[in-house]
Amino acid sequence: MRPIDKICRRFGVETVRGLDRYITSVDQQLMKAGLWDYKNSDYENNKLVRELRDLALDDLTADEKYWVRQIIWFWYHHAVSCALFKYSNRTFAQIFAVEALKYYELLPDHPNKITPLLYYLVFNRFEEAEHWVQSFPLDHDEAQTAVDILMDYHLAFCLKV
Repeated sequence: MRPIDKICRRFGVETVRGLDRYITSVDQQLMKAGLWDYKNSDYENNKLVRELRDLALDDLTADEKYWVRQIIWFWYHHAVSCALFKYSNRTFAQIFAVEALKYYELLPDHPNKITPLLYYLVFNRFEEAEHWVQSFPLDHDEAQTAVDILMDYHLAFCLKV
């Protein structure tokens, strides 16, 4: 049995796409409850990402590689926010942002537009962050989220006296 199949079985799903659906549900429950935390090694999302980061992608199909990268990207994407807003740890936020952007760029035509914004912010590239947000069409799904993140970031990190 391939390592990816063992991972899927451990998490109670049959395919890597099923793994993505499952872990996205777990992730969203943790986010909505304010419990998402990269430091909690008992959380399913953290366990899964540890396993996937160590996985050799050579024996995966193109579709499986896509979903493995999607899962890892999503984890790093949320880890940036956790490091910033939960722990005020810019160093970890920067490390996570670099990784999130790396995986994001491996997912062609990815609809998420928040990862680059987080990257700009944690590296104090404010003009690029503001330009990025202004480039969103007003009806884009993430336009308001982007504005909110920009405002939250300014309030949390730029306006401290």
